[in-house]
Amino acid sequence: FARLPFLFGGWPLSAYIYYLTWRNFSIIFLEYRFYAILYLGIFTIISLAVCYRMGPPEDERSLNLMEWSLQIIALALIYFFNQSRIYTRMELENLRQFCNSQNSKTNWQLVSRLKRPNRMASFITGDSDHVSAMEFSYHSEIYCQNEGSDEENSYLEEGYITDDD
Repeated sequence: FARLPFLFGGWPLSAYIYYLTWRNFSIIFLEYRFYAILYLGIFTIISLAVCYRMGPPEDERSLNLMEWSLQIIALALIYFFNQSRIYTRMELENLRQFCNSQNSKTNWQLVSRLKRPNRMASFITGDSDHVSAMEFSYHSEIYCQNEGSDEENSYLEEGYITDDD
């Protein structure tokens, strides 16, 4: 009789915990597919190399240190990924301000080197974004399949100025 409550209460609870873990794992892979695969690949190679050379770690402290170091590296990667978005947006605004400044002697030289100066002018005045809708959809199809939330997708519009339509 002692196993009966565990049979009816423990199994559904275990299945629910498994479901939550799998759901979050799949969300991570959908939103950050490239980084998750890169992370798994790099640390698989490192772990195999260390285990081949020294044998698998058996001490609990060593296992904790390895876990913490992997978590710190993952946090650093997430931080730098987000900083790249912020920095790109800031640099685009700096470029816009520089091109609008009266002190810029190189404005006309810059415009003369462009294939489509009207597009650059509309970017500088803020009338249009630095990428066209077609470029954005092409980029999304190739690099961002099912990636990120709407807030994150709005950051994808920030990037480098391209001169192609």
